[in-house]
Amino acid sequence: MTEGQSAGTFVDSQSQQHGYVRNTAAGQIVGEGFVDIDKTITSFFWDPTQPNTYVTIEVPGEIGTSPTAINDSGQIAGVYLESTTRKRKGFLRGADGTFALFEIGTSTNLQVLALNDRGTIVGSSFKLGITTGYLRYSGNGRKFFGAQANGRPWSSGINDNGLVVGWFSYSNGSSDVAFSMDRNLTPEPIPVPFSNQSTRAIGVNNAGQIVGAFVDANGIPHGWLYLP
Repeated sequence: MTEGQSAGTFVDSQSQQHGYVRNTAAGQIVGEGFVDIDKTITSFFWDPTQPNTYVTIEVPGEIGTSPTAINDSGQIAGVYLESTTRKRKGFLRGADGTFALFEIGTSTNLQVLALNDRGTIVGSSFKLGITTGYLRYSGNGRKFFGAQANGRPWSSGINDNGLVVGWFSYSNGSSDVAFSMDRNLTPEPIPVPFSNQSTRAIGVNNAGQIVGAFVDANGIPHGWLYLP
């Protein structure tokens, strides 16, 4: 998560579980749930200044819109399915409701994972057995990092200084490894100083403080906090 965000799940009246992301600075929430009369699962935006209004989020002309991040400016990022190809692509919705759509090359599985207040998106893309991390900047420029053939970089947060945190997940059964990455685009393992089987970095704030989780030698999960 980025600074000022929290995330969780809720269960609706139909016993269906949904996710949401909350911008704690403004109290705004994006998520998915039953917000229309025919009980269709719909992506929505909610602002506490208008508590009785839910704004639906739909990429015009496309299907499967799924928001995954919101920043202090009210920008919302996420993914959608292109109606003709069923290809997963990304979007950035401005506070005025306009959409900027993007794709990463010919990726067949695009993930949008985090968004900072500068409008920078971090995520991952998959093509031909290779998962690659990417940064998509507000001017639509892109940079790439951490290509993996036997796993993936999973970026869970980016602060306004461009510091990215997350973890490498491996398909060969190796333990997850937490990482941080500055503007040099080289992910560096975070040396969590505890006996552990796996580590993950979950979020980062603008002071560079990182919060994460690890599993100890007995398989018990714990949290950790890094103070720069």
